[in-house]
Amino acid sequence: MFAEAREVIKQITVHDVRRMIDEGEAFTLVDVRDPEELAAGVIAYDGLVTISRGKLELLAPDKLDMNERIVVVCQTGIRGILAAHTLVKLGYTNVSNIQCGIEGWAFSDYPIRNSLGTFVMK
Repeated sequence: MFAEAREVIKQITVHDVRRMIDEGEAFTLVDVRDPEELAAGVIAYDGLVTISRGKLELLAPDKLDMNERIVVVCQTGIRGILAAHTLVKLGYTNVSNIQCGIEGWAFSDYPIRNSLGTFVMK
C-alpha cells in the first residue's frame, strides 16, 4: 500500500509549503496526527484542518472541499502519504504530502503553534 501511495501522491518539502504560505497561495493544510500529538504544536497556518488519520474517511467529506488544493502533514511524512492516498481514493483530486512532516517543519526553524503561543524551535 505504501509503495502504491508513493507512486500516486506528490511529495513536497517543508520549504515548498513555507513559500506557499508566504506567497498567499490558497490551500488547506490537513494535519492527520492524533490529538495528543497535536498538543505539542501544529504548523502556524490559518488554513489548518485537523483530522486524525483513523477518522479521515468519516470526517473528510464534511471538512474538506473536493476541488480545493490539499496538503497533508503528519509527524514524519509516512502517515501523511497514506492519508493523502486515502483522500485521492475518496475522490479528492489535488492532494500532496509534506515530506518529513511536522518534524521537518520544526527542524527548519519554521513557526509552530500550540496552547502556549507561536514559536520557533532553536
